[in-house]
Amino acid sequence: MELAQTQVRLEELQGEVTSLTRARDLSERAYKAGAIPLTDVLNADSQLLVARNDVESTRADAARAAVRTFRALGGGWDVRSNPSIAAVKMRELERAETKTNYGQGNGQGT
Repeated sequence: MELAQTQVRLEELQGEVTSLTRARDLSERAYKAGAIPLTDVLNADSQLLVARNDVESTRADAARAAVRTFRALGGGWDVRSNPSIAAVKMRELERAETKTNYGQGNGQGT
C-alpha cells in the first residue's frame, strides 16, 4: 500500500473503531438491563478487537510505506545521524507488531 492510501485507510479505521466502541458500550448496557444475551456483547467485543488490530496493522503499513517513499526519493537510513529518532520509530514498529500478533509469541497483544 502506498503512503497516501495507508493514511486514508487509517482514518477510516479509526472512525470504525470509534463507532464499534460506542456499539460495544451500548450492547453492554443492554445486556446489563437484560435486553440482549451475552453472546451479543461478546460479538461486539470481537468486532472491536478486529478493528483495533486493523488500525495497528495499518499504522505499521504506513511506517513501512514512509520508509519506502523516503528511500525511493533517494534518501538513506542513517541511524548515526539521529539515533533517538530511529529508536523511537523502531519502538513504534515493535509495539504495532506486538499488538497485531494475536495468538502468537508471548501473548502480549491487546
